[in-house]
Amino acid sequence: MDLKAADVVGSWRGRGEPLDYERKRLFSLRVQVENTQSGPRVLGAGPFTDEALVKVVVEDVDEPPKFERSHYVLEVKEDAPRNTAIGSVSAADPDDKRSPVR
Repeated sequence: MDLKAADVVGSWRGRGEPLDYERKRLFSLRVQVENTQSGPRVLGAGPFTDEALVKVVVEDVDEPPKFERSHYVLEVKEDAPRNTAIGSVSAADPDDKRSPVR
């Protein structure tokens, strides 16, 4: 398999299906490479191969957060102590209802 970085962006080529953060967040690929062009020093000693396990982590970046309100106005007194809470902003991730963004 000739795998390039672009092959795993947007779809899981090994299975021909799109990447879906909610269904599966981690994929593992076993990649094997082979050097088929040996130099004169190692003529007849090859082929040289090695393999590695590559993990692909899917990040949830396809939907922006949904805010509870269209805009927020937060005010603070000029003499308020440091680290005073002045309000909160709430949003939710439309892709995963169990994972609110705060």
